[in-house]
Amino acid sequence: FDILDSLGQKATINGSVHTTDFRKMKFDLSIRTDNFTVLNTTIQDNPLFFGHVLLSSKISVRGDESLPVVNADVKLLNSTRVAVVIPSSKISTDKGDGIVVLVDHSDTTGILGKHKDRDTVRTELQFKGINLIANVDIAKQAYFKVIVDKVSGDSLVVNGEGRLSFSLDAAGNQNLTGTYALAGGSYDFSFEKVIHKKFLIREGSTITWNGRPQDAQVDVSAIYEVRTSSADLLASELAGVSESERAAYRKLLRFKVYLNMKGELLKPDISFKLDMADNDKPAFSGIVYSKVQSVNENPEELNKQVFALLILNKFIPTNTVPGEDYSTQVTNVARNSVNQVLSDQLNNLSGKYIKGVDLNFGLQSNDEYTQTGVQQNTQVSIGLKKSFFKDRLDVSVGTSINVPNSNSSASQYNANNITGDIMLDYKLTPDGRYHFKAFRVNQYEGIIDGLLSKTGIGVSYNRDFNKLLELFRKPPKPEESKNP
Repeated sequence: FDILDSLGQKATINGSVHTTDFRKMKFDLSIRTDNFTVLNTTIQDNPLFFGHVLLSSKISVRGDESLPVVNADVKLLNSTRVAVVIPSSKISTDKGDGIVVLVDHSDTTGILGKHKDRDTVRTELQFKGINLIANVDIAKQAYFKVIVDKVSGDSLVVNGEGRLSFSLDAAGNQNLTGTYALAGGSYDFSFEKVIHKKFLIREGSTITWNGRPQDAQVDVSAIYEVRTSSADLLASELAGVSESERAAYRKLLRFKVYLNMKGELLKPDISFKLDMADNDKPAFSGIVYSKVQSVNENPEELNKQVFALLILNKFIPTNTVPGEDYSTQVTNVARNSVNQVLSDQLNNLSGKYIKGVDLNFGLQSNDEYTQTGVQQNTQVSIGLKKSFFKDRLDVSVGTSINVPNSNSSASQYNANNITGDIMLDYKLTPDGRYHFKAFRVNQYEGIIDGLLSKTGIGVSYNRDFNKLLELFRKPPKPEESKNP
């Protein structure tokens, strides 16, 4: 008996099923697959388990109808992509009123109802379960995704090689043993929409099973790289140097943030460590690298610097720099870290209380280093969007305002100097395939260039496709509506 998947690959079943009365059965079957698709679903089909599973296998089925005995040798092939969603720990339950119905199986008249005269085969099977033993080989390019938190987006994506043994007995007890050696992947780490970073998993990390599948033990190390200066990290070491010497330490270097996960997969112990790229370790005679090593030995300071690198992509000064007020340093850190939070909250409020138009708010702050010192630049952007002609024309207007600071005169920021941005986007075709755009925007390019205005027009082509071949085919014409 042959079963074909969507690509025409076969799953072949050979053997026999022995029975005399369709009640008692004895199995003697063998199943073989080669590059066979056994799963091809999306999250809409199953919110907890979905993906594409491609495998080759040799499976034997013995035993009887009460306890089938299955032995399987399975290899997950390179095109496999599987995602598993870990359900929330807070599970709500219903009373089940009106759901459970007790049925007397000895009386079939109530079950068959008006169809009681149909031909039926009466069975009284005593199914005990299944006895399954499976050895699973995992190809290196088979990818698995564990969605730890659907709301925040935290997820673990891995690929690697391994041989796992899985067993299931008649009582439903599951046992999984083996080690999965990771060759790559990533861990998406997020925190309250403020932090969203991707850590790349180091080769050599492992996931080990020796019991229930959900009791996996992880030993995973992942890296997030950031380019930033070491000036703030070496604030105390640069206390007595001149401004020109301190400026040299603003050179961008490559730092590594290690995220180490150990323990249970569902509740791992997470720790951090800082390091530098090998080429940058000798920078400034090794002073920076020595400071990084000393930070690793101080857990409180380490957590503070990791938090700063993840949020701000920069270090936090460990001590006050002479000539600079410590409160100013704290203000700078707080100002930069809350920019995204304020923008998100303003956008949420505008969408909740203002209808008919789309409002967008943005807040961006940064420090600009000049020969005379550090100048703070804060820019607030406000945008409004409205659609016309049945959404064929989108008109967007807005402005970006530089907020005055102690180094700037308020007169240069009066209303007469603020020129708004405007953008027109018109769909040339009803399906939105061709767009015409015209724009005039103002953008702050720093102290030297100042505020620059950019004007332009353009035509764009948009096309949605699921397969690459569809991009080169002539799009189907929409069916014309027929008059009644």
